[in-house]
Amino acid sequence: MRAAHRSRTEIARRLDRSAPRPNGGRWTPPMVDRVIKNRVYLGEARRGQDVNPNAHEPLVSLAQWQAANLAPVRAMPRSNKPNLLGGIARCAACRYVLAPNQPSETKWPSYRPSYRCRKVHTAGVCPEPTFVNMRKLDEYVEGVWREQMATQAIVLKRDAGALQQAAEALAEAQEEMAAFAADRIARRVLGEGYHAALQARADAVSEAQADLARASAIAPSAEMIERYDDLPVEDRKRVIGSSIDAVIVSRVAAWAPLQERVTILWRGEGPEDLPRRGRDNGPIRPHVP
Repeated sequence: MRAAHRSRTEIARRLDRSAPRPNGGRWTPPMVDRVIKNRVYLGEARRGQDVNPNAHEPLVSLAQWQAANLAPVRAMPRSNKPNLLGGIARCAACRYVLAPNQPSETKWPSYRPSYRCRKVHTAGVCPEPTFVNMRKLDEYVEGVWREQMATQAIVLKRDAGALQQAAEALAEAQEEMAAFAADRIARRVLGEGYHAALQARADAVSEAQADLARASAIAPSAEMIERYDDLPVEDRKRVIGSSIDAVIVSRVAAWAPLQERVTILWRGEGPEDLPRRGRDNGPIRPHVP
């Protein structure tokens, strides 16, 4: 479910039904996260710093484990009203997600639903909070998405071989970086050049992660694209989210066309350090193309 981009909350509710916890307790998203990240399912056993990578028969393949762990984490909507790009659309000035703003039509009949930056975040204050008309952004992103899907003629099947190869390449890059970081002789011999060499290995890991993200992307079929408009908003959001990491919206003149304001980061193009709820996101930083 996680590799299919289902949220941790959805998985928790599924586990409540299929694997209820004792004494009536409920599964929570952090519990699900710990299960997904647990390398014991790869056949590993760990005690302190000692790791046995072949302790027992793995329950999942490396490709499956990596696909689940690299699935995008979307912020859960705070509103009960469904929206297409909540958790996907982000402010260019601070990179935080734009909040769907959908006031009651009976209370504010002339108000247009929008996505807007909350301005004040845990990491600081956004210098140029943006907002955009919800309907216009939804229609623009869906239009670009349809063109992209038609151009690529994508089908729903994954290339299992490519997925496994990308997962193995990432594992090798991670092992190489960890071994180099622990090599005291290399640090002493390389001197000032050590950090540059370590950064090169970190860049290789990031590149391998992006390759795996692209290989594990769930591409909609032609049939799915054809009946896309008939799907409920929640399902359309999942389909869009499987192809797009983030939609970056900049703050410019209100009359500026959306193509000048919006940058779509396709699957595998979004940086790993985008602000997420529940973690230390560091200082406020703008999106740099």
